[in-house]
Amino acid sequence: MDEFLNAFTRWEWWAIIGFVLVVLEVFMPGAIFLWPALAALTLAAVTWLSDFDWQVYMILFALLTLVYAFAGRNAYLKMRDQSDQPMLNKRSHQLVGKYCEIVETTNLERGRVRMGDSTWLARSAAGTSELVVGEHVQVTAVEGTTLIVSRTAPR
Repeated sequence: MDEFLNAFTRWEWWAIIGFVLVVLEVFMPGAIFLWPALAALTLAAVTWLSDFDWQVYMILFALLTLVYAFAGRNAYLKMRDQSDQPMLNKRSHQLVGKYCEIVETTNLERGRVRMGDSTWLARSAAGTSELVVGEHVQVTAVEGTTLIVSRTAPR
């Protein structure tokens, strides 16, 4: 067993650990093993260029894993927020600015409107009096699944 352990240099061990973690990452959901894998591969390069005590490598491994994890998280959050259609999966928010018809008397507390072939819960916007059946209104905001509507003449 000692022959096997001594057959590889330190940088080779770090490379092996890094590649094993990359393989684990492929088979596991999420980015759990990616950051330690990158840290191990970075340490393989550092070990190849210099030689420190094993304690230094363990501390560097922990620090690099944290640095890569935070950097990856920040990059993910920036990418997640960028979209050419930010309301794609928010159907109710896509309705803001559209016109609909009152199908149930609507006041500041509750009511219903018809939008296309479906009806939605609605309530009138602050400062808008009671809206009666048949009246055409505009969606001004959304709160959960309730449309906030107000009187506006259709264009």
